[in-house]
Amino acid sequence: MKYEIMVGTVTYALKAKDLLRRNGFKAYVERKSANIGKYGCGYSVVVFENINKATEILEQNRIKILNIKTGAAQ
Repeated sequence: MKYEIMVGTVTYALKAKDLLRRNGFKAYVERKSANIGKYGCGYSVVVFENINKATEILEQNRIKILNIKTGAAQ
């Protein structure tokens, strides 16, 4: 399963990716289309496992999650 964690800025996306990687996640930053409206700058952090733990880590480190999109892994 692919989880796209949308955050407000590219800076938060990069911080989130680094935090998750330090905690054992395979994570990368993905640019979304410009037409995402209320979800910030259009960057998300992608993980493929344990979304509950990933969001817990981000929230503990004060990275605001705007939305989470779920999809099939490619």
